[in-house]
Amino acid sequence: MWLPVSNTCKLSFVDAVFTSTSAVCVTGLVVVDTAVDFTLFGQVVILLLIQFGGLGIMTFSIGLSLLMGGEFS
Repeated sequence: MWLPVSNTCKLSFVDAVFTSTSAVCVTGLVVVDTAVDFTLFGQVVILLLIQFGGLGIMTFSIGLSLLMGGEFS
């Protein structure tokens, strides 16, 4: 997010880390407009981080369900 190829504005390091963390946590909080201030490469990176975050949530919830004695067909 902090790379010049990712954004069109001068993004600070803290803002880049916050945007990345927010994408992985699937909260959707941003400090700049994603459609305007990020390039296509930056938008794809954000999309991948959201997908990895969702996969982590699903993995965690299935693992927790299995630990509690749940079964899956």
